[in-house]
Amino acid sequence: MTERQKVTTAKLLAIIESEFTQLFGRSVREYMPRVRLHARAGEPNWNAEISGDIGISVLGPFLVALDRVKSQYDLEDDDRERLVARR
Repeated sequence: MTERQKVTTAKLLAIIESEFTQLFGRSVREYMPRVRLHARAGEPNWNAEISGDIGISVLGPFLVALDRVKSQYDLEDDDRERLVARR
């Protein structure tokens, strides 16, 4: 297994948006304000969710994108600590 690259929160959200857009087949910019990152123990050291009343046609590509991104990226330690502090 390869080591996950550490990225900032902003970079991670941009990567999620890019993957999500690719899988959805059009811009997902309208859905990105609904995406929330959460710190977690283990690898990856974060999780994300999308809130609101969305259909399976949106949720499916989001979950696939999330799995792909989780396999490659961790949050930088300082950014992860900020997520923990917000709880």
